[in-house]
Amino acid sequence: MLSTNWSGITAYLDESVGYPIKIDGLVPVAGGSDTMWWFRGLKWAQPSLQHLVHLMHHVYDNREEAAAKGAAARARMIERYGPEAIADVLVKELQRIQDKVP
Repeated sequence: MLSTNWSGITAYLDESVGYPIKIDGLVPVAGGSDTMWWFRGLKWAQPSLQHLVHLMHHVYDNREEAAAKGAAARARMIERYGPEAIADVLVKELQRIQDKVP
């Protein structure tokens, strides 16, 4: 996976399971019109085009590596976010809440 190395995706994407794209900085989000008012004042991470091109060439030239990272990404997602993992988190949270109730 190639993705901008910024915000929420960094919780599960790193160089061991994908290809984080460096950023050139933060830029205002386009679309501050009346119909898209929620974007006003917000910024997003501008991905580095140069780094993206480099990574795309790298993935093309190293397909086995990319496939291995894809398999590792799938394994990580199942381990952290699969039904059993989420059920464990939910049970622990419900127990924490129950312990606070008199």
